[in-house]
Amino acid sequence: MVIEPTVPLGEIDECDYVAVVGGLLAQYRHSQQALIDLIKRADKRGKAVVGLCTAAFLLAEAGVLEDRNCCVSWFHRDDFLELFDGYTADTTSLFHLSGRHYTCAGGLGAAALALSIIQNEISEELARKSASILLIPYELVRSEQPALSFNGVRSPMIRKAIRIFEETLEDPVPMIDVARRLGISVRQMERGFRLSLGRTAFEVREELRVKKAKELLAETSLSLLEVAVASGFTDTRSMNRSFSRQKQKAPRDYRRQR
Repeated sequence: MVIEPTVPLGEIDECDYVAVVGGLLAQYRHSQQALIDLIKRADKRGKAVVGLCTAAFLLAEAGVLEDRNCCVSWFHRDDFLELFDGYTADTTSLFHLSGRHYTCAGGLGAAALALSIIQNEISEELARKSASILLIPYELVRSEQPALSFNGVRSPMIRKAIRIFEETLEDPVPMIDVARRLGISVRQMERGFRLSLGRTAFEVREELRVKKAKELLAETSLSLLEVAVASGFTDTRSMNRSFSRQKQKAPRDYRRQR
């Protein structure tokens, strides 16, 4: 689908909000100075800027986030913190307000952010009606960012454990330390995973690693070793074994078919 522009990029005087839509990080790494300049200009003119998904990177680079805090998906947390020293990456909330400007984790975060703006600018009644039309719960406005791969988990303890896995994929935390953060024993944690998901904590973390490896293989030109390390595997051999078991093909073959 192609969306054709109706006005030049710089014409923002009639806007109250300027929404910047994020894309693949591989695209972000190429110069997007025109967008950064637009964000700075919108900020100086008192506009509210909304950064959807990876557009949070552009708002941070433009220097318009007052509290140096923004909302990003857990998947992009490490990339964000590597690029923006001194910033905080919120992977718990669906969206975050910094001064006049918003950032969100993408996906459901964009819908939650839109409902919040409707509620603040117009009325709660219209926000509730909008949520009904979209077939999403109005309570989403105040919801936390779900654990991306296991949205249906009801146990708060297991959701928190999965979030720890997500946020520490590149530098894995020993299971005993994860359990300690939860205030329970490893045995209790394992029992919770089996009851909630029918698999072990290790199997869940391995699935998250493979998911991240799959995304990196599709979206970046990183070497297989770099993909393995960024996904929390000790080497390419362990990544190949886990990836092939879950996806029925080797990482190299998966990338070749993209």
